[in-house]
Amino acid sequence: MAYMEAAELLAEKIIRELNRSGVSIYQKLVSFNEHGNLTRESLIDSLKQASGIVFINLHGNPYGMARTTTGPYVVTAHSLEEVNSRNIIVTLSCSTCNFNEILNPKNSIALAFISKGALAYIGARKVEYAGELETSTAFPELITYMLLRGYSLGSAVRWVNNIHIRAASGVDPWIAAYTCLLGDPDLRLSNATGQEDASVKLNENEISVNILRETCCVTSRIEFPYAAEEVKFELKNPDVRRVLFITKEGDKYILNIFLTKKISKDVGDFKPGDVVIIKYYKKLSVIDLLPYAAATFIAFLAVILYVKRRKRKILRPDSS
Repeated sequence: MAYMEAAELLAEKIIRELNRSGVSIYQKLVSFNEHGNLTRESLIDSLKQASGIVFINLHGNPYGMARTTTGPYVVTAHSLEEVNSRNIIVTLSCSTCNFNEILNPKNSIALAFISKGALAYIGARKVEYAGELETSTAFPELITYMLLRGYSLGSAVRWVNNIHIRAASGVDPWIAAYTCLLGDPDLRLSNATGQEDASVKLNENEISVNILRETCCVTSRIEFPYAAEEVKFELKNPDVRRVLFITKEGDKYILNIFLTKKISKDVGDFKPGDVVIIKYYKKLSVIDLLPYAAATFIAFLAVILYVKRRKRKILRPDSS
């Protein structure tokens, strides 16, 4: 793992999940504080020796990665050496897959990882952001979690791109889906657990997510009665980051759920017995509003007729 201070909490979350899954951490390379040990030499050595998921959070562009936005590069396409052939590179680095800027593919840092031996590379075509807490636009914790639970590389990246598509309203899906996978989308980790970390129950106007074991994240897919444009969601747990998107598969709607703690370093990850409640409300369509509109119109008309009748009665001359 190699990361900057902005992603420290996120990296620690990923490390905890790897440890819970029985995956040992070969080395942590950091670019901050008095213990900073991230150099070109240490990164090159780690990429040769480590085996499995490699999380890299550095400032990036299509040509290389650096500790700061102004450089110098820690690694470029030309300085990168041999990479362990069992490594899956998961990045929180900007624009390393923006191939539109690359005139010569030999200059691409993303392609260099593959050509130097990496099993797969996951990166972005555009700028990524690390949030103030344990969040980012790249969702490396989600990708890592899904791989550890037996999802394929393609499935994990598809989840992230569906989240991007949902967030970029009005943008063409093929533009909004900016996370790239270089490698076989059907690849899975041989030591993945495949365990379920939560049970999800769909009730009337409420989704209940019951945590079964300690975990950093929860993903689930359930059949849902409404399309995305027909429903509104409300989360009752303010400490939880909730990302939901609805897909249509055949004639059914599927609600995809991703949950994680906004900050867990001090309070901990999800624990067995935790319950996350998601409220949902069906939006009223024009057809749904017609009865209310009709009732309002009738009431308004009745008031007008009543006022006119009262006015005529008041103005009528006294017959006596």
